[in-house]
Amino acid sequence: MSDLALAVRVNEDVKHIVDASRQINIVALNALLTARQAGVRSRGFAVVSRELRGLSGQLETAMLSLDELISQLTHDLAQSLRDRRLITSIELAVAEPDPHPCIWDALTRAMSKHDSIEAAIVVDWQHLDQALKVAQRLIAMGGPLARSAKIEAAYGGGMAPVLRHVAEQVDMTVTQIVERLRKIHGIIDRGAQ
Repeated sequence: MSDLALAVRVNEDVKHIVDASRQINIVALNALLTARQAGVRSRGFAVVSRELRGLSGQLETAMLSLDELISQLTHDLAQSLRDRRLITSIELAVAEPDPHPCIWDALTRAMSKHDSIEAAIVVDWQHLDQALKVAQRLIAMGGPLARSAKIEAAYGGGMAPVLRHVAEQVDMTVTQIVERLRKIHGIIDRGAQ
């Protein structure tokens, strides 16, 4: 699979994670409102809900940063493809009998530009890997928060079933995000090679 196709796959997964982080935010806001209705008994759940909302905001920011890096990578990969086509065309012109001397200069410039773009692509993949690690560290906090939400739901009195359902939704969404991030990590590893 080409690097460009890998970047597109990563971008698709990032969009799913952004949507999932927004879903966590909405579910956590709903949980916060539900916890307020449940009263004093569910204050702990309200605290966990606020933490989940903060986590979802941080995760969304991290994913949008990753999206910007993917855009840069995609731009550089597309430029690399254009440069390769130009180099191939110039090489065909050089192969002609008695090529004009400026063609050699054009080939040298095109190859130099291509080398610079290829070096930038390596750096782009490294930046993606670093940004992904930040996102993975963030979502690692989601698991304990989801477990805390489940524990706090038990103290919700008559609202406990609703709070438990919300906690399970958060847990399921966090698990999905973790899996997507693992998938992205595998794609980035392939692209960085």
